[in-house]
Amino acid sequence: MEFIVVVGYLEIFCSLVSFLSSFRIFLVIVLGSDLRKMRSYQIMAYIAFMECWQMSATLLGGIMVSQQSKLNDTLYAVVGNIAFSAWMTLLVLRCCLALNRFTVLTSFSRVSFLEHRRFHSVLMLFPTTVLLSIIILCIIYGHPFVMIIELGGWNFIGIDPCRPIESFFSNGMTSCAFGLYLTTFIYIIKMKHQTHMHVDLGEFRILISSAVAFSYEMCMIILFHCIFPFIEVPPWTVGVIGILWSFLPGFNGIMLLTINRNFRSRFFSLKWSTVSTTHVLFNRVPNIFSATSSLQH
Repeated sequence: MEFIVVVGYLEIFCSLVSFLSSFRIFLVIVLGSDLRKMRSYQIMAYIAFMECWQMSATLLGGIMVSQQSKLNDTLYAVVGNIAFSAWMTLLVLRCCLALNRFTVLTSFSRVSFLEHRRFHSVLMLFPTTVLLSIIILCIIYGHPFVMIIELGGWNFIGIDPCRPIESFFSNGMTSCAFGLYLTTFIYIIKMKHQTHMHVDLGEFRILISSAVAFSYEMCMIILFHCIFPFIEVPPWTVGVIGILWSFLPGFNGIMLLTINRNFRSRFFSLKWSTVSTTHVLFNRVPNIFSATSSLQH
């Protein structure tokens, strides 16, 4: 069996695992009355939904690679557009999640407006605006982003504004998210050292799982945008990147379930009942070092 065919089957497997993981996460959040009221989980549900969207495209792309055929010209174009629009939206959403972690776990008075409900509404609207804009771009320019069947990876074809737009969002959103996560961790370490206060473990678990998952995405973006364009790489690396890209949502799910015990119990539960909440009282201090430690995270 040729290497590229194996790549196709691995992309099918990884895409299917990622799709099922994201779909289950989406259901757990949407059907959990307490979770869907929380801003962090609202963003995570949106991410899971878009990951399902993206994985439906990578699954079909993997089938095309395994068969070494476009199957259908229209389907080939649509699959690329779905993958591109979902990827752009996910870049924004993961940056929004990093901003949410920064807002919840720090207490800088100059950015207190980030805690307002209206700001969260605007924050949730921004990825949707990006999604619709990318869909319009794909309609105008046909199918700028496609699966390179002979190599098993995704890339742009032709000359259009979609490539620089992707570079801008990949590099810009990743840099912004990295800065937010770094600032949040430094703040927590500094406050723990100075005040010795208790940390809200539920919020901290979400921070850890999202930061670790983000590091996976950041490494892929660095490879694609900062390393591969400047060195000569063998063709097989394109297929490997395609496999890793298909597994990204699956890795995110693994991190969430590994670190967040209470969400894990909901994920594998056959019941949709809400997990009970235990409150532990501490002295009143800003944000993360505040009153309640909740098992709902």
